[in-house]
Amino acid sequence: MGDPVSFEIFEDPNPLGVEEPEVLLVLLDQDIDAKKVYDQLTDGKKRSLIYTIRGVKDIDKQVQKILTFLNQERIKAANKR
Repeated sequence: MGDPVSFEIFEDPNPLGVEEPEVLLVLLDQDIDAKKVYDQLTDGKKRSLIYTIRGVKDIDKQVQKILTFLNQERIKAANKR
């Protein structure tokens, strides 16, 4: 006890704290409207989407879950206006 301790703090380069799956990144590159909705989401909503699709092995089902999630968020945003 009483020994000095040194440490460094670095900013996390990934603000989400999780890696975005390739299927999500590819879809967002191909669908401009989906990207606009995704970019408006909070980090928490983005993480929820990522955790949801991580549990699905089938790529087609992952894509469907992503599109469904983003469409629901688009509708919520439109209703707030």
